[in-house]
Amino acid sequence: MCVIIYKPKGVILEPELLVNAWNENPDGAGFSYWCTANRWITLKGLMEFEYFFSSYSPHQEKELVIHFRIATHGVVNEKNTHPFQDEERDPILYHNGVIGHFGSDKASDTAEFYHSVLKHVPSSLARVKLLQSLTHHGKFALLEPTGAIRLVGTFHELGEGIQASNLSLYYYDEFNEELTEEEMRAGLMPFDIDEWEEEQIRRANELGEA
Repeated sequence: MCVIIYKPKGVILEPELLVNAWNENPDGAGFSYWCTANRWITLKGLMEFEYFFSSYSPHQEKELVIHFRIATHGVVNEKNTHPFQDEERDPILYHNGVIGHFGSDKASDTAEFYHSVLKHVPSSLARVKLLQSLTHHGKFALLEPTGAIRLVGTFHELGEGIQASNLSLYYYDEFNEELTEEEMRAGLMPFDIDEWEEEQIRRANELGEA
């Protein structure tokens, strides 16, 4: 189903939520943040969780939009991960859902919709109205060249300003069983972040000694 996560500046996501989001949507990730040069910086095509997390960690205190993909149309590759943007001053699109009549064996539905339709819409207001007309096809995060972030569709408020397009980041196994708050706090997750960080340090030390 994919998931879009928005987090405000200064709020750090629990690593377990990111792990769960990845486990439920494992076909690649991407994220964007607004930089001091007054433009969006996007990292996408992150096809392994470790690669995603090491790319994300230096920016985790910034305002971010994050996406984890599960493929419905198109091949599983870096190109089909979200978000979509052509030129630097073009809008950026994240999507959770399926847009009918778009997509192929190679390209995702969102990619085709962005490149053939959305990027050619001339104004921010018109883009938002177009996406609002498509909320029966999912939810969207639209990042404007001005730095504005527009969430279109009904997002779940998770506290501290964090919003998610669905609750797959709370699921933890292949049967989509939802953890209770007590289980989440007890740390019943399939990933030990401390163990992972120790492993990265060990690997870095081994490379330094090579």
